[in-house]
Amino acid sequence: QFLDKDEKSLNSALYDIYEKTGVKWVIIIDECDYMYRVCNEDEELLRAYYDFLISIFKGFHADNYTALGYLTGREHIKHFCGPLRAGIDHFMEYSMNGRDKMTKYFGITQ
Repeated sequence: QFLDKDEKSLNSALYDIYEKTGVKWVIIIDECDYMYRVCNEDEELLRAYYDFLISIFKGFHADNYTALGYLTGREHIKHFCGPLRAGIDHFMEYSMNGRDKMTKYFGITQ
Protein backbone atom coordinates (compact mmCIF):
# COMPACT_ATOMS: atom_id res chain seq x y z
CA GLN A 1 0.00 0.00 0.00
CA PHE A 2 2.86 2.41 0.76
CA LEU A 3 5.52 1.28 -1.71
CA ASP A 4 5.79 1.33 -5.47
CA LYS A 5 6.47 -2.00 -7.16
CA ASP A 6 9.77 -0.76 -8.53
CA GLU A 7 11.18 0.53 -5.22
CA LYS A 8 14.97 0.59 -5.52
CA SER A 9 16.42 1.02 -2.02
CA LEU A 10 15.61 0.80 1.66
CA ASN A 11 16.40 4.50 1.98
CA SER A 12 13.83 5.52 -0.61
CA ALA A 13 11.29 3.06 0.82
CA LEU A 14 11.67 4.53 4.32
CA TYR A 15 11.29 8.02 2.90
CA ASP A 16 8.22 7.11 0.83
CA ILE A 17 6.50 5.54 3.83
CA TYR A 18 7.36 8.58 5.95
CA GLU A 19 5.96 10.90 3.26
CA LYS A 20 2.69 8.95 3.11
CA THR A 21 2.21 8.47 6.87
CA GLY A 22 4.06 11.38 8.49
CA VAL A 23 5.56 8.92 10.98
CA LYS A 24 9.34 8.99 11.48
CA TRP A 25 11.39 5.81 11.86
CA VAL A 26 13.38 4.48 14.79
CA ILE A 27 16.12 2.36 13.25
CA ILE A 28 17.77 -0.21 15.51
CA ILE A 29 20.71 -2.32 14.36
CA ASP A 30 21.86 -4.81 16.97
CA GLU A 31 25.48 -5.96 16.75
CA CYS A 32 26.20 -3.45 13.99
CA ASP A 33 29.89 -4.39 14.12
CA TYR A 34 29.18 -8.06 13.33
CA MET A 35 30.22 -7.73 9.69
CA TYR A 36 33.53 -6.25 10.73
CA ARG A 37 34.22 -8.96 13.28
CA VAL A 38 33.19 -11.91 11.11
CA CYS A 39 33.85 -10.80 7.52
CA ASN A 40 36.80 -8.43 7.97
CA GLU A 41 38.71 -9.97 5.06
CA ASP A 42 35.94 -9.34 2.52
CA GLU A 43 36.52 -5.71 1.56
CA GLU A 44 33.75 -5.67 -1.04
CA LEU A 45 31.17 -6.92 1.46
CA LEU A 46 32.35 -4.46 4.12
CA ARG A 47 32.16 -1.58 1.66
CA ALA A 48 28.61 -2.58 0.74
CA TYR A 49 27.70 -2.68 4.45
CA TYR A 50 29.22 0.77 5.09
CA ASP A 51 27.38 2.12 2.06
CA PHE A 52 24.16 0.64 3.47
CA LEU A 53 24.71 2.34 6.85
CA ILE A 54 25.48 5.64 5.16
CA SER A 55 22.42 5.36 2.92
CA ILE A 56 19.94 4.83 5.76
CA PHE A 57 21.46 7.33 8.19
CA LYS A 58 22.78 10.05 5.86
CA GLY A 59 21.19 9.26 2.53
CA PHE A 60 18.42 11.01 0.63
CA HIS A 61 16.13 12.73 3.18
CA ALA A 62 17.41 10.52 6.04
CA ASP A 63 17.17 13.47 8.43
CA ASN A 64 13.50 13.84 7.52
CA TYR A 65 12.41 10.23 8.06
CA THR A 66 14.66 9.22 10.98
CA ALA A 67 13.58 9.98 14.54
CA LEU A 68 16.38 7.91 16.09
CA GLY A 69 19.14 5.57 15.03
CA TYR A 70 20.34 3.12 17.67
CA LEU A 71 23.25 0.81 16.98
CA THR A 72 24.70 -1.71 19.39
CA GLY A 73 27.99 -3.51 19.15
CA ARG A 74 31.23 -4.44 20.84
CA GLU A 75 33.38 -2.03 18.87
CA HIS A 76 33.09 1.73 18.60
CA ILE A 77 32.03 2.88 15.18
CA LYS A 78 35.39 4.60 14.68
CA HIS A 79 37.13 1.22 14.98
CA PHE A 80 35.09 -0.78 12.55
CA CYS A 81 34.43 1.91 9.97
CA GLY A 82 38.00 3.19 9.86
CA PRO A 83 38.51 5.74 7.09
CA LEU A 84 34.91 5.32 5.94
CA ARG A 85 33.49 6.62 9.22
CA ALA A 86 33.36 10.16 7.85
CA GLY A 87 30.18 9.04 6.12
CA ILE A 88 28.52 8.23 9.45
CA ASP A 89 30.34 10.60 11.78
CA HIS A 90 27.24 12.14 13.34
CA PHE A 91 26.61 9.40 15.91
CA MET A 92 27.00 10.02 19.62
CA GLU A 93 28.77 7.03 21.14
CA TYR A 94 28.20 5.77 24.66
CA SER A 95 29.98 2.93 26.36
CA MET A 96 28.78 0.50 28.98
CA ASN A 97 32.30 -0.18 30.24
CA GLY A 98 32.14 2.33 33.09
CA ARG A 99 34.19 5.12 31.50
CA ASP A 100 31.19 7.12 30.39
CA LYS A 101 28.85 9.26 32.48
CA MET A 102 25.87 7.59 30.76
CA THR A 103 26.94 4.03 31.76
CA LYS A 104 24.50 3.80 34.62
CA TYR A 105 21.56 4.24 32.23
CA PHE A 106 22.12 1.29 29.93
CA GLY A 107 23.86 -2.01 29.33
CA ILE A 108 25.39 -4.67 31.48
CA THR A 109 27.85 -3.03 33.83
CA GLN A 110 28.99 -5.98 35.94
